[in-house]
Parts: sequence; structure tokens; C-alpha cells
Amino acid sequence: MTQTPLVDLPGSGLFHQLLRDPSGLLRMDVDGELAQRRAAAIPDRTAITDVIRTSMRSVALSSAQQAALDRLMDPASVVVTTGQQVGALGGPLYTLLKIGSMVQCARDLAEQVGRPTVPVFWLEDNDHDADEAATAVLPRTDGQGVDQLRHWDGTDERQPVSRRSFDAAQLQAVSDMLDRLDGREADAERERLRAIYVDGASWSEAFLHVLQPYLAHWGVVVLCASELIASRLHQPMLVHLLREASPLHHALEQSTRTIVDAGFHAQAEIPEVPFFVLDERGRQRIERTGDQVSVGEQTMSISDLASLAEREPQRFTPTVVTRSILQDAVLPTVAAILGPGEIAYSVQLNRAYEIAGIERPAILNRHHACVLDARTERNLLKVEHPVSWYYRTLDQIEHDLNAERAKQALPNIPAVQEMMAPWVEAAQRIDPTLVKTAGATGAQIEAAFQALSAKLTNALKRQDQAATDRHRAIWWSVYPSATLSERVYPMSLWVSRIGTDALRIIVETVCQQPRAMLTTIGVSDVDSE
Repeated sequence: MTQTPLVDLPGSGLFHQLLRDPSGLLRMDVDGELAQRRAAAIPDRTAITDVIRTSMRSVALSSAQQAALDRLMDPASVVVTTGQQVGALGGPLYTLLKIGSMVQCARDLAEQVGRPTVPVFWLEDNDHDADEAATAVLPRTDGQGVDQLRHWDGTDERQPVSRRSFDAAQLQAVSDMLDRLDGREADAERERLRAIYVDGASWSEAFLHVLQPYLAHWGVVVLCASELIASRLHQPMLVHLLREASPLHHALEQSTRTIVDAGFHAQAEIPEVPFFVLDERGRQRIERTGDQVSVGEQTMSISDLASLAEREPQRFTPTVVTRSILQDAVLPTVAAILGPGEIAYSVQLNRAYEIAGIERPAILNRHHACVLDARTERNLLKVEHPVSWYYRTLDQIEHDLNAERAKQALPNIPAVQEMMAPWVEAAQRIDPTLVKTAGATGAQIEAAFQALSAKLTNALKRQDQAATDRHRAIWWSVYPSATLSERVYPMSLWVSRIGTDALRIIVETVCQQPRAMLTTIGVSDVDSE
């Protein structure tokens, strides 16, 4: 197990700045006073607990999950949250890392603030990005690339994921995904997933079932965003924010301008009215012009829009900049576990929380991991470079490999200009018109050496193709497409290769490490325990 500082890896400048010094940008600590105020902010826990039970009605609650719900009913309890939209085959591995980070944070805070602390996973199924929800990136069988496999046919692109269920065509596409899983546990994982992905199953429920072995073990309860919207619990905050649409937009723009003026990129775009309206076609954007708004073909005043939200709140879903506000309006949240992109746009919400009248919870970076399967560990033992050497582009790696080969096997190219100096001097003495010819001759000689060196380097590369393939296989495993593997490969791929228990132990081990580090951990680290 090794660790690499996140600031040494590619990433957004704002995220790196927050890792170095979050002061003035985000709150990243929780104390007893914050916990007391946030617990008191949600006096009636029954309604939200009922929404969670409805969200989890398709799975059998473990004793740890039931205990978590009991703690949530305690008026002294607080919540740690994280969330993720629906993903195929469990979504990228970082989904599980976010959940593991949340669980570890809840345990730590329970001791720190002396209050019951509940980990609540926000399953974001209001999102209408079906392409992302239906895509799994899986390695090619030769280990030299990846393929994107989808089970969505591109229809009804505005529909929220919560309205989508599997049909025969989608299940065939899922079956194609499952056929690409490999590893010692692949057969067992395929059997488990085929029992989950069945005709008529909703995308949301399937995602929940894929995650449930970990949620059940860790005592994590799930709040489906669509169930919250259906419950109408978000109505008071929704109406308040719509009636304060202009101050809210101004607050969001101010916070965003602060980021841009500091030289950073703003992660989220700020809409005039940061909500969607649901109709039979799906989520419709709200466009504002002055005091008027349009939703599809319908036009009304902003006041009428707020009145519509008061009557039919179940038709309104948040955008990325209001989702967490609605979450913290219904949950006694003291800390939220977020990824780098989410943290970056969280800075844009500081003043918006003031408009909402909610004390902002602490924002904590999730843990990061690069998991090494047995094959990658074996390959790393055969090379001279640490795994951190591969956190670059493949072109950079192959360039350095070629340079290493040439240095080891080829003589240095002579200092041609130094060699030609006496000839240039002689030309100056004998016939100055030949000085340029002497210089051109030197350039030709140097070019010939360069061409010969390149040919010999390519010959070395061909002779050492096995070593080249080994380096490429390592890169495609740990940093595919120049992206951390936790953001690329789905959770079920790792289950297929190392098993559910080993993956759980790896996540638990990673989530005990510093949050500002990328932990590289292999299956051998689990086997040795």
C-alpha cells in the first residue's frame, strides 16, 4: 500500500487550493455546537424516516440499517451524507469510496461530538442523464484499451432516471456487459447481477440492489431523491427559494464571481431559476426573462411559478446548485462527503445557503484509491517503476520508455557541432564561401545520427514488445485514458476480480487513510491481513 498526495496528481486548481487551504472558502470541520444546532433544525424525524423506508422498500433491511433508522428518530442525532446518481454495474468505484468515506466519518463524528450519527446515502434518481446512468466502461480482453457499453437506446432523453425500467432490449445490453466481466469471482457476480437486472426492474432499484451488500454491512440507509420529491417534504424550501429567486440568483452569481476573480474555473453554470419542472416528457428547464418564466410552451410570472410549486411541489426537482440545499432542509446534516468536482461547485453555494436560512454543514473530501488486482500486482513486480510513475498520459510513458531503452542500449549521439568546429574554422581560413556548406554538413550528420537512433530505438521496441505490452497493461489498469481507475471502471468489475469481501475490506482500509492522499492498494494487502 502506497500513498500519493492528491495535489501531485492532475486536477482542478480550485480543488488543489481547497486541499492546501480551505479557509474562507468552505467549512471543513464539525464541532459540538454545529451538531447541536443541526439536530435541532429537524424537530420531526418521522416523515423523513418514512421516506427512507419507502426508498428502501425493495430490499430487506439489515439489523445495522434498522438500527440506523432508529438512531435517526432520536432528536439528538445528526447525519453524514454522500450521494451519487444511478450507475450501471454499481457505477464507478468512487461511488463505493464515497459511501465508505461517509461511514468512517459518521463513526468518527459520533465519538467527536457525542451524538448518534447516521450515514445517509442520497440516491440521485431525479437526474435525467440516462447516458451516464446506462454506461459502463470495461477493459478490452487484451488489456490494451477500454470500451464504453450502454443499455440505453437514446429515447426520451429528458425523462428522469426514476421513471426508467429495464426491458428486453436493455437487458440484452446488460448481458453483454456482464459477459465482459473477468476474474476469479466473475461467475458469481454475473449470477448475482442477473438476478437484479430483470424485466420491469427500475434503474433506481437495480442500482440500490447492487450496492446493498455494502450498505447492509455498514448500516447505511438510502434516501431516493425521487421519493423525497413525491413526498412533498421539500415544498417549504422549494417555495421559499422560488419566491427569493432573484436574491438566490444574485447570491449564486456573487459566489461564482469570487471564484473566477481568484483565477479558478467555475464548476457549475448558474441558471436564472435553479429548478426543473416535471411533465409527461420529463424534466423541463425554467427560462426566465425579467419577471416572466417559460416552461416548455407555458409562460407565467415568477410569482405564479411559486404558487404552482406550493400546489404541486412533486413536479419540481432541483438542479445541481439546489440539490444539497433541499437535502439539508430535510436532514440534520453536519457533514457531506463529496468528490473533487462536487467540492469545487460547493464553493459557489455559500451565499445561497444564507438565502435558504440553513447553516451550512462541513464539506469533506472523499477518500481516493487505486485498486490493484492480482495481474497488475504481478506486472508491477516485473518493472522498475512504482505505480505512481504511471499516473501520466500513455504518450509520456512510452516516450520515457523509449528514452530508457536508447540510453541503455545505444551510444550517445556525438557532439556534432563540436566535431565540426575545426572544419568550419578551416573553411573560414581557406574559403569563407564554404562556411555554410560546412555548417550544413554538420546538420546533415546530426540528422543522420538522429534518424539512425530512432530506427534503432524502434527496433529495440519491437524486440521488447512483451515489456511494452506489460507497461501498457499496467497503465490501462491504474490510469486508463489518463484518468484514475476509480473514476472509470465499475464496482462490479472489481467484485468480479477480487470478490465482495475483499473489496469491502479494501474500501474500509482506504477510508482509514488521510483524505488528501490517493491510496494505492492491492489484493495482496488484503490477503496478508
